[in-house]
Amino acid sequence: MLDYSTIYTSFPVFSIVFDEDADLASVIKFPVLYKILQKVRVLNAKTFVSWCIKSMY
Repeated sequence: MLDYSTIYTSFPVFSIVFDEDADLASVIKFPVLYKILQKVRVLNAKTFVSWCIKSMY
C-alpha cells in the first residue's frame, strides 16, 4: 500500500517536469483545439473559484 501511494502521488510531479508548449506547426495544423483557449472561456475567475470550492467537498 505504501508503494502505491508513493507512485500515485509522484505522477503530478512528472507531468510538470515533462510538460512542454505546443510547437507552431501543431497550432497551425489544428487551430480548433486552441480556439477555446483564445476566447478565455476555459479558465476564468468564476471557473477557478468553482474548482476550488468543489475540491473542498
